[in-house]
Amino acid sequence: MSSNTHPKRKRSPDISKDGSPATKKTKTTPIKPDFNAPTEMVTIIVGKEGEDERFTVHKEFACHYSPVLKAAFESSFSEGQTQCYRLEDITARVIRLLLCFFYTGKVDTSLQRYISAGFEAAADQEIQQEIDFIHFWVLADRLLIPSLQNAIVRELEIMWNLGVDRAIGVGWIPFVYEHTSVGSPLRALTLDHCAYGINSDWFPKDPAAFPHEMLLDLARLMSSGITPTTYEKDENGRGDKERPRYEYKRTWASYHVPECENS
Repeated sequence: MSSNTHPKRKRSPDISKDGSPATKKTKTTPIKPDFNAPTEMVTIIVGKEGEDERFTVHKEFACHYSPVLKAAFESSFSEGQTQCYRLEDITARVIRLLLCFFYTGKVDTSLQRYISAGFEAAADQEIQQEIDFIHFWVLADRLLIPSLQNAIVRELEIMWNLGVDRAIGVGWIPFVYEHTSVGSPLRALTLDHCAYGINSDWFPKDPAAFPHEMLLDLARLMSSGITPTTYEKDENGRGDKERPRYEYKRTWASYHVPECENS
């Protein structure tokens, strides 16, 4: 079975006993660009030279959301002189997601782009969207857009909590470990997803999808991430501390990165 296919996932455990949502979403009104310079455009180039694709975007929007792009386009280096920024290892689909966020302030969750790209089966569309969102988070991390990273995590939460109503894959897990460092919220999310979200039969069926470093982290998580909350009763009806019952409580906010007030 391919690492990019998965029948369905088991439903994630609730955070609280009363079934309350994973995170409390507070309403904020972020500051957005106001088109002070509507004619100033920049170009984001995707792919290697000769095989690239170009995307034009208003400079004000790109610089507003990403301090990395702002520094590049306002510098004396080649990006500042040409007003072009190249991303060789990013797909065009992910850049389209980024541009959509620049203009709407939201993560586009529509599957229409995957239908247009030739993904006919609904499961294939869902799995590719999952992969793209993981790559999208890594891009947002590179461009220093924490509000986007957190928005992607919230959408993954919704997707994964659909349980049997949505197909998932595990082929993106090595990518996470190749492109993040120790302490990354995306690594934490990946570990919890593998520990408590996917079916256990994935591990022997597709061992290549689980890097050695990730398995070590998973072992540490399983030994320290859950704690005994009650104890099984012994023959006298008393709690037996040698037979604890465990409970895991996930806090989706632990996968978020700090945001500035204006982001």
